[in-house]
Amino acid sequence: MKVLIIDDERSTRESIKILGGFSEENGDVVYEAVNGLEGYQKIWEVCPDIVFLDMNMPIMDGADFLNRLKENEFQGLIVVVSGYTDFRYTKAAVLKDCVVDYIQKPIDERELKSAIRKIAGDRQLVFAGNGENEKHKGNKKASGVLCGVFVENLKDVLKKNFNSSDDLFRYFLMCQFEHQIAEVDPYMQEREIYQYAWFFNTVEYSVRELEEALLRAVRSLENRYGIRVYVIYARWSKEERAQYMKICDAINYFDMNSKTRVAALSDVCDRHKPKSRQEAILRAGGVFMAAENHNRKEFEEEVERIKGRISGQKEISIYEIKILLSGFVHEIGKKMSTRKIEFDAVVEKRISELYSGGTLFSIVGSLRWLEGFGEEIWNVLQDEEAAAPEKLQQILYYIQDNYNQRISLSEVAEKFHFSTSTVSRMFVRYMNVNYIDYINQLRFEKAKELLELSELSVSEIAEQTGFESLSYFSRQFKKKYGVSPQEYRRK
Repeated sequence: MKVLIIDDERSTRESIKILGGFSEENGDVVYEAVNGLEGYQKIWEVCPDIVFLDMNMPIMDGADFLNRLKENEFQGLIVVVSGYTDFRYTKAAVLKDCVVDYIQKPIDERELKSAIRKIAGDRQLVFAGNGENEKHKGNKKASGVLCGVFVENLKDVLKKNFNSSDDLFRYFLMCQFEHQIAEVDPYMQEREIYQYAWFFNTVEYSVRELEEALLRAVRSLENRYGIRVYVIYARWSKEERAQYMKICDAINYFDMNSKTRVAALSDVCDRHKPKSRQEAILRAGGVFMAAENHNRKEFEEEVERIKGRISGQKEISIYEIKILLSGFVHEIGKKMSTRKIEFDAVVEKRISELYSGGTLFSIVGSLRWLEGFGEEIWNVLQDEEAAAPEKLQQILYYIQDNYNQRISLSEVAEKFHFSTSTVSRMFVRYMNVNYIDYINQLRFEKAKELLELSELSVSEIAEQTGFESLSYFSRQFKKKYGVSPQEYRRK
């Protein structure tokens, strides 16, 4: 076999030769190039059967190399070799039928030998996103096993290392599972239910062999690349679409606390029925009241109670979590509405996140989601408090126009869409007086003006300034000024 290794790192070239078992004794001839330009020139000179191509090189990188390559003239096969953080350079590789695999640095012997076996057996990798390759279109029919792979924090993963490209990540993901499973073909679903899910077919295995292979892939993805995935698999039934739909539904009941993160469809079942919305109403009330009262400690404790409800239960389904959180969001929205606070856009966005299929809601992900939503609630209500001086002015105008009526604290709070505690707090904070004392002070000032300037009787003045009775007015007036209303008038 003629082998060409194009890599600017000598250590990588030596690793491929040693781990791949390439030697003259085995009938192999190994050629080397230290950059893409040298490799491109040599590829036409030696016509290798297999090329190991680094993507990040000087002079000409791997992407430029592949873009220049004329596939109709090149008969060999290529294995891309690159660092994980360089995977964004491999978009060109995705579109080349001659690229059969992608292996990561540092090179793993098992992955390298798996790639070599593909070429030795003349079986090319099928890339799910390459619609131009007609001979690989369609799905493997009802035989073998269908696997659903569900990815946590997909948006962050794509943004960090895959240039936000679903196609690049799908290609990478298929490569990782092919390193552990002999045959993997993509299953192209008719419509995507979840943006964070990919499906593939594989040949029939024993349950033990299949789970061990899937577990190796799952652990490799997490340990080497920090990507956390869950896998649900099932043997094909005659109705393949129904099987696909069952796996999609099963992720809502998968045990996200499981250490293995791999399960057969038959082992995942709806073990929990959703609780009533009463719990969501109760939790929302506690959180809202604490935020409205600006009690950060109590607010955090209320949020922690909800988090404990999610993570503290031994077995809880994602479906049950979604029911709890959606109910919580709706109740917060209603409470904001009663206060005339613009919050509908936030509610709509948060509900969409729960049910749009854009995010995998694992236990950990749900807790992060709740923390983020909690901060939105807190910040909005603190901003509302910042606007209190303007709203307090409106309340003061109302009191000045109606001081001679019986205007209770609850009446004012309801009229201006506040809680009674919020109105009381606004008076103490900005007027340095409580609500009752402020109204009484206003009434006394008006009463003094009438005693000095009008001929009204003391009883008429008490009535016009909003006091409950003459006796109460006289008693409170003397307590405040040291003289009775009659004595004040005579002065």
